[in-house]
Amino acid sequence: MSSLQTARVTKNGKVGFAFGIGGLLNQKSDEESFISNYSFFEVNLRYGIHRRWDIGVEFGLPALLFFDTKYQFAGDDSSKLACSAGFGIGLNPWNEHLFDGFGILVPLYTSYHPFPGIAF
Repeated sequence: MSSLQTARVTKNGKVGFAFGIGGLLNQKSDEESFISNYSFFEVNLRYGIHRRWDIGVEFGLPALLFFDTKYQFAGDDSSKLACSAGFGIGLNPWNEHLFDGFGILVPLYTSYHPFPGIAF
């Protein structure tokens, strides 16, 4: 999971959608320049179940399926600063050392929203 999301939760009763694609770069030691050795894509759907709590499902590669939840403990949908904590579990067949292909994620999200539609 690349966690392409802010600390804000999806509004109660609403559905959120995100799509991401990217890669990590690794510089080789010989004459070749930067190459990508890890790429991902994802589609993330979220549903607001409370004004401070949402749930989500993500499909993509390399993790095939991921379920998570996020609770926003600071800020709201219009504050400039937001903080939330989450919990997720997913299937990742390329990770041989964590529960035989299953992964657990316990993220802490913090985001700053200086203007509507922009977040860091």
